[in-house]
Amino acid sequence: MFPRMVKPEVCDKIVKDLLNNNLKPATVGSLNNTSRDDPEIRKTSIYFIPTKIKSKASDLAWHFLKQANKECFHYDLTLFEAVQFAEYKDGAFYDWHKDANQPDAKNNVRKLSLSFILSDPDTFEGGELQFWNGTRPMLHDMPKEKRSI
Repeated sequence: MFPRMVKPEVCDKIVKDLLNNNLKPATVGSLNNTSRDDPEIRKTSIYFIPTKIKSKASDLAWHFLKQANKECFHYDLTLFEAVQFAEYKDGAFYDWHKDANQPDAKNNVRKLSLSFILSDPDTFEGGELQFWNGTRPMLHDMPKEKRSI
């Protein structure tokens, strides 16, 4: 929706700053709002930027989410979740999945998600935001013994 809206040098600075944090192996969510390691679905490292910390990445994400909402969706947005920074090295991936789709403990529901690619798209493969509207349950919703990839 907003291609190449942020200067490459700003993106490079954000990446450099965020890589100084303690990235941890990413997990996947389950139906009961728990998370687990599942390298068949997701293999990458992540860092959640605390919402109370001033961050250029969070400022930009919130700006573009509000703009997209204003132009297209018109939701009543009352909460901004922590931005998740993910580092994808060679061989890393995140397979088909659902973003948060169930209310949290305070009955908040995520209405919008944003993928903000900070790397030069000419330097890697993948990273496309795709939507799948099929009827097959996502792998993380099924017991491991019933999965087939």
